[in-house]
Amino acid sequence: MTVALRFTGVFVLVCASLVATAAPSGATGSSHDGVLLGVSCASDSYCFAVGHTTANLTLTERWNGTSWSVVSSRNPAGASNLELRAVSCISSTFCVAVGDDYQKTLAEHWNGSKWKIVATPNPNADCCTHLNGVKCTSAKNCVAVGGYEKVVNGKWTAKTLVLHWNGTSWAVMPSPNRSTLPLNSLMAVACPSVKDCRAVGTSSDGWNSKTLAERWDGTKWSIVPSPNRSNTNLDSLQGIVCASSTSCWAVGYADYQTLTSETLIEHWNGTAWRVAPSPSPGAYGIGLGGVACIGGSNCFAALWSSFGLPAPLVDQWNGTKWSQVTLPSAAGSLNGMACGRTTTCFAVGGGPTSTLVERWNGTSWSQV
Repeated sequence: MTVALRFTGVFVLVCASLVATAAPSGATGSSHDGVLLGVSCASDSYCFAVGHTTANLTLTERWNGTSWSVVSSRNPAGASNLELRAVSCISSTFCVAVGDDYQKTLAEHWNGSKWKIVATPNPNADCCTHLNGVKCTSAKNCVAVGGYEKVVNGKWTAKTLVLHWNGTSWAVMPSPNRSTLPLNSLMAVACPSVKDCRAVGTSSDGWNSKTLAERWDGTKWSIVPSPNRSNTNLDSLQGIVCASSTSCWAVGYADYQTLTSETLIEHWNGTAWRVAPSPSPGAYGIGLGGVACIGGSNCFAALWSSFGLPAPLVDQWNGTKWSQVTLPSAAGSLNGMACGRTTTCFAVGGGPTSTLVERWNGTSWSQV
């Protein structure tokens, strides 16, 4: 498993088998065995972060307003390479976490006292179906996104995957793919309303990739034009947040053939996606993962690195421009970002040997 979620246009998936066992719980503090990939807050005092342990089992941690503690999560028995990549919480009694074992999709639902595996469809029953992002607007409306691989006419292809939860079961929603690029995947989703969702990801030919943006209008999913940085060969959007149907931020990365990388931030203004200037640390193999906002003038994007950084970094929007902020902890990489309702935000990821959580209290960042 890697610390950062990074799609380069070629999927490398491992097959494993499925049935449920529980992961251990009870450890307190924010530094635990493993890596955190996603986080969601129902309030300033109630959040869940998800990821995987170093043993490649699912990992969930809960914030109670004072401290983080590991909460028992479910693992299909006998499966390997398990991880939860994203989570969405609407209250202390309903959260949904999604991921996979690199073979079949995995969804776990939180009911206020325990996690439970809920059956999810897999378009390719043989191998290689995954979920990367999820967003719930209510306990009866959630959207999860990802992709699946299969051989079509003797060629390896990857298709987008969108699942919908209606309060009773998960079902596949038809979603489009770029016909000119055979490898497509959705990495994150945001839903300003029940009838308006935005998903972002990547389309690739295996060597070069371009950003992919899609929209749900209450009836169908369709591809929306999204820009790429000039002269890049690997562009991808990895995270998205929407304050409304006319204001969204999407974040990711852009790699150049000269082996240099830049962060990529795009803004939706209700009409079109446009690239926004964003700072980069000047290293190869970096990008932005999760993004979250408190109000329209204070947003944060988590910066990950495939090769590690001397200190974790976030990009911050102050209502006018994006700037880079160095966080106060040892070496680490950040994958997920979430904000509560007033002043609290969390950036989650991993260091060399353990999970990493940084907290914004409305004024400054600190490791917790």
